[in-house]
Amino acid sequence: MPEISTAGLEDSARVFGEQAKALPVGTMIRDIAVGVAQAQAEMDRSAVALLKQFAKKDIDLYGDGKKQVSLLELGFSPQFLFFQKVTIRVRMDLRFHVEEQKSMNIGASLNVGHENSSTQGAQSQPGENAPAQESDSS
Repeated sequence: MPEISTAGLEDSARVFGEQAKALPVGTMIRDIAVGVAQAQAEMDRSAVALLKQFAKKDIDLYGDGKKQVSLLELGFSPQFLFFQKVTIRVRMDLRFHVEEQKSMNIGASLNVGHENSSTQGAQSQPGENAPAQESDSS
């Protein structure tokens, strides 16, 4: 049985290792963290915009136009939301598959022909009923 070389497998493993090192895991985590920070900033901007709206004195308190009040004066305030805890879970499943196929084809062909003829009746021994050879005695 021929020996199977592992050189190809070792080369594949080396290439895979180099590619795994090149995966931008740090960049992915940083991008997620930046995304969380940007979302928090957007929520803060939204809350400040609502606070400004709540501060406008555009509510006629008695309906006579004499006393205008804001929602803040009436005790309302917008919610300032924030991310209290952010959990980032990264799961990576790295796989590689190396397939080396060695094949050997061995073939042989043998054709054997056998002809069997039988005559009903008497069987002849070799030379018994052989056709007579004519001799030319002239």
